[in-house]
Amino acid sequence: MFKVDAYEGTATNLGLLDAETSLSEARRLLQRADYDYVRSLDALDRATGRRTW
Repeated sequence: MFKVDAYEGTATNLGLLDAETSLSEARRLLQRADYDYVRSLDALDRATGRRTW
């Protein structure tokens, strides 16, 4: 929505900053979820004796 508005010249700076902040937060949360997932798989492997390395 904001990208379309930005191309049309009707978006506000605050709206664009809010959208960019939301996108950055979503990316950060995705990275954290990926990290937690890998750690959980490692913990499961250790708990079941299936260490892969």
